[in-house]
Amino acid sequence: SVSPSNGPGHPYFFNVTDGVGAVATLPAGDVSVTLKNFKFIGLPKHLSAGKVTFQLTNSGTQVHEMQIALLDPGKTQQDVLKFLQSPQAQNGPPPAWVHDAGGMDIISSHQSANVTVNLVPGYYLVACFMPDVQKQNGEPHFMEGMIGHFTVS
Repeated sequence: SVSPSNGPGHPYFFNVTDGVGAVATLPAGDVSVTLKNFKFIGLPKHLSAGKVTFQLTNSGTQVHEMQIALLDPGKTQQDVLKFLQSPQAQNGPPPAWVHDAGGMDIISSHQSANVTVNLVPGYYLVACFMPDVQKQNGEPHFMEGMIGHFTVS
């Protein structure tokens, strides 16, 4: 972390101690989504444009994530799946019609976190790219159904 006294690029060290005081609670989000092996539960099909805070709870046994992408008009979840299963997906950048819209990286099992994103109108895809640690080939969670979509207007 950075404090005003040490400036960017200089670590700020601190100690966490067992103390007395209130336990911090996670503020409520606008949209609650449960990440469970291997689906997003509670993901709405439609949201209004603007800032949206997703409260993500991992109730699964593996780590999960929720990456959000805005797709160009006319592109859908099926187009993304087709791309992800192609050789091109293994060797190159995402297609030009996929735009990073934010998301939440790793959320450990039985943990919750909030992420706020600014959504513009369009078609969005959410996916978990974490590997399935219970499978020898480490198949990504989206291949097991942990993928979804919503529209914003």
